[in-house]
Amino acid sequence: MIHDDPELPPGFGVFELRPDWDQPVGLCFAPDGRMYVWEKAGRVWVVEYGSRHPVPFLDISEEVGNFLSHGLKGFALDPDFYDNGHAYLLYDVDRHHRFHEGTPDYDPDDDEFENPTISRITRYSGNPEDGFRTADPDTRRVLLGESVDTGIPQLHTHDCGTLLFGADGSLLVSAGYA
Repeated sequence: MIHDDPELPPGFGVFELRPDWDQPVGLCFAPDGRMYVWEKAGRVWVVEYGSRHPVPFLDISEEVGNFLSHGLKGFALDPDFYDNGHAYLLYDVDRHHRFHEGTPDYDPDDDEFENPTISRITRYSGNPEDGFRTADPDTRRVLLGESVDTGIPQLHTHDCGTLLFGADGSLLVSAGYA
């Protein structure tokens, strides 16, 4: 529910989130005011008119290493989102998924959380047919971290951070250790 608060500047309001989120990490807004919320486990949701859509914008939870402080860390909408539909994600890769997905050794319930992994940046495109309320999984493009050699090394927790666009349209990423 969104309501006005006389203590806030004009155009701002209070939005109460329901308690059924699974560790939300952050949120960003599309030009039309639609809110995109990402959860640590690897799901991104659209919130419109105070309600979360029943289907996630994107769910990459099988690929995301969700343990301790690892998970989906950053999400950003392209400055031209409603023209190109591009959304960017920064996350720690589930090591078992990285090395075994597509092989007989793969088990989606298995993990190798105690071993080093990488962080990755991917880009997906939203579906214009549904007003960019879902992303097309087939548009996945790995921009950084296709392999162990090209990813951001993650040796322990408190690692990579966020994605955002600079004023010049450059996609910026923070990475480091605390």
